Amino acid sequence: MLNLIVSTKTQKTWKVLPKVPKKILDRFPELNPTLVQLLYNRKITTQKGVDHFLLPDFGQDLYDPLLLPDIKKVIREIFKFIKEKKKIVVFGDYDVDGVTASVVLSETLKRLGAKVSVYIPDRIKEGYGLNEKVIKGLEKNGTDLIITVDLGVTDFKEIELANKIGMKIIVTDHHHCRKKLPKALAIINPKRKDSKYPFKELTGVGIAFKLSQALIRAASDSKFASKLKAKKPLNIPKVDISQGREKWFLDLVALGTVCDCAPIISENRVFVKYGLKVLEKTQRLGLRELMNLAGIRVEDKVRKISKADELRSSLSTYTLGFQIGPRLNAAGRMDHANSAYYLLNIKREDKVRPLARKLNILNVNRQDLVNKIIGEAKAKLGLTKKAKRIPKILIAYDENWPSGICGLVAGKIMEEYSRPVLIFEKRGNILTGSARSIPTFHITKALEKLSNLLLEFGGHSQAAGMDIRQKNFEEFKKKITKIANKKIKPQDLKEVLKIEKEVEEKSLNIELFDDVARLEPFGEGNPEPKFLIKNVEIVNLRRVGRAENHLKMEIKKNSRYFKAIGFNMVEKCASLRIGKRIDLVFNLICDEWNGARGLELRMVDFVVR
Repeated sequence: MLNLIVSTKTQKTWKVLPKVPKKILDRFPELNPTLVQLLYNRKITTQKGVDHFLLPDFGQDLYDPLLLPDIKKVIREIFKFIKEKKKIVVFGDYDVDGVTASVVLSETLKRLGAKVSVYIPDRIKEGYGLNEKVIKGLEKNGTDLIITVDLGVTDFKEIELANKIGMKIIVTDHHHCRKKLPKALAIINPKRKDSKYPFKELTGVGIAFKLSQALIRAASDSKFASKLKAKKPLNIPKVDISQGREKWFLDLVALGTVCDCAPIISENRVFVKYGLKVLEKTQRLGLRELMNLAGIRVEDKVRKISKADELRSSLSTYTLGFQIGPRLNAAGRMDHANSAYYLLNIKREDKVRPLARKLNILNVNRQDLVNKIIGEAKAKLGLTKKAKRIPKILIAYDENWPSGICGLVAGKIMEEYSRPVLIFEKRGNILTGSARSIPTFHITKALEKLSNLLLEFGGHSQAAGMDIRQKNFEEFKKKITKIANKKIKPQDLKEVLKIEKEVEEKSLNIELFDDVARLEPFGEGNPEPKFLIKNVEIVNLRRVGRAENHLKMEIKKNSRYFKAIGFNMVEKCASLRIGKRIDLVFNLICDEWNGARGLELRMVDFVVR
């Protein structure tokens, strides 16, 4: 392990992962040893595991949806409500996961003949989750059943109200469950303590897809329907709906999965791998127009090296998480998520472009606002270059920080300072906040310990939201700081740069890039591999880019020369000079020009020798 300081702001720790044992290398003589090392780093050491990871199969590698808790009951109840022509409302969250889940489930229900509409709350006026005012309004409008997507598992009071007024609620959610569950008609959540579902990391849209898949199969396959163990004959809708049609939802499932920062492993890996291929041919005009505005080019041909490359896409998780996703999320953060929902459903060419451009503009405004608030938050938190001691947890609020932006601000500051961050908007005597945390500090469990001080809260291990009265804020701040001080160790506050393997110059070639590409799609739980090469000499360097904020280098070791590029690294690289020697951490990228392919190294970090 090598410790080094790369800037005046943070200290990074380089950690080269342990070498793969020889017995594992000998098990896969047909694979590049570096690829075996990467698989070993991901705890994949069996032939079956390798096959599942490198060759995910939509038909074979998804779990039976009937393993989800309460799903059999949910299918029976939904069919009953459809048969009786009862009014169903899909109640979704306002982020990309919630919006895509709303589209997937509502479209499925419509195909099954349901009377269904979608309700997405206003982030500013109504806040996260179910709320009593909306439930009363839906009841007046004749709603018989609410099906939540991506929310509801902590909405005790609201579900109790629905029960009192005779309205049924089915919860589908993937957030952290408390010790007790609300008394809903049914709750589908793989994180339930009594859940036997093998994979716990489905997103809201992942669960909506599994439910849709089960509904479609139950309506089209009598053998599958018999597994529902209904005491009475099932009210199966008589509609023309065939199995397999749900695959066209996978572009949305992939989008919601990546944008919710779910680990791209197991079922999520299948969803994203196939979803990227569906996105290449998406039938959704809104997604096409967003890709056009973002300058995303879909290539018809992708170089195929092996059988695994039949699923390789010209698109990537970057396309989803950093180009399409932020534009859709901007609707809920800056305006209303209905705009994103409408864009994903729009069928008219003349309507799609103005709406997509609106979201594009909202996203630009969102970026400017985030940067402004980050500066203000840092000033309030005392995060200056002169700061000698930074608290283990950072907490700040302001009346002029919109709650829709607070999570982004918290995330950026958390990434820079490697510690939990809570950012709040103050509106009247209520503070609405978002938290982002480090892997070693489960923020939602910490909030659970302080639930008596909070109006509402919920989330995951590293992200959460909460409401609190201003009169309780100082006590809350004091107590959560105490929890953080006790739980977080000094080493937890240092950013760890995990390096998959130290390599020599002779192993760096375009064939290695092709082998590494077999691990795509990259994301949470399957990061893009970082490599280390030591003692390389800088032969040439220059600034590139319109703003000259990128650094182009030529480096050599022994007799081998390589191109390297550092995006937005000019300031960090100010000390570099031709002739200096460095240790370099990098990703592999492919430089294609006029049909020729060459290897290039994308700089991640370095230390001058």
